[in-house]
Amino acid sequence: MNETVIGNSNIKSLTWGMHDAVANGEIVRDIPSRLIFVANVTERDGLTDLLPGTFVATYGCTNVWQLNGNNEWATIK
Repeated sequence: MNETVIGNSNIKSLTWGMHDAVANGEIVRDIPSRLIFVANVTERDGLTDLLPGTFVATYGCTNVWQLNGNNEWATIK
C-alpha cells in the first residue's frame, strides 16, 4: 500500500491535531485535523480540496458530516 505524508513536522510528538487515513487504497499520514463550519449543505458541497477525515458542521452543530476515504460525506449527526 502506498503512503503519502501531508504534514511536515520534525517533532511529531509535539504536533497536535494530526490523523492518518486510508484513501483510495493508500495510507495518507499526518493529515491536519480540520473542522469547518458552514451555514448549510450547499456551502458544504461547495468546499473543495478537502482531505479524508475532515469534519464539517452547521453552526450550532445541528448537522455534522465527515469526509470518508471515498471522498463522500458520512453523516455523524
